Amino acid sequence: MLYLHSRGTDVGVINAFGCNAALWCAQSVEENLDAIKWLESIGGDIGLINYNGHSVLHKSAQRGKMNFCRWIIHSVDHVLQGVDSLTFVTPDADSYCPSDLAKMEGHTKLVEFLALWECEVASKAIQQYQEGGRISLPSWLMDRIDSTKNTIDRTALRDG
Repeated sequence: MLYLHSRGTDVGVINAFGCNAALWCAQSVEENLDAIKWLESIGGDIGLINYNGHSVLHKSAQRGKMNFCRWIIHSVDHVLQGVDSLTFVTPDADSYCPSDLAKMEGHTKLVEFLALWECEVASKAIQQYQEGGRISLPSWLMDRIDSTKNTIDRTALRDG
């Protein structure tokens, strides 16, 4: 990668699937933390969403890359300016969040880790919205809030 970059390769190029170098790095077999950190340091867009709705978190979750996922989450919270956490938890074209993709591949510990973070991100967004912050909730989150309100079974609840 260093050689290609030194020869002028553009890390921002997007292929026919909407993937850039960061998304390919996220879906590799290896953890590639050094590679993704380097890509981010030279301006690689790790916040890109491909045409199927996958972020680098979706790709790395599907491959069970715990350390990679931790780094992405840490980067969103501390390094990436202007990249919204909701970008990384938004369901893909098939309605799967990163934790769903990890679950389909049997990465149980990663599922638990990601699901907690996804809930935290959604809760913070909802709280900001309810407090009148300058945030608009995406339709996928609003739809889930509405469907949850309509499916709560209150028959077993008792007063007092």
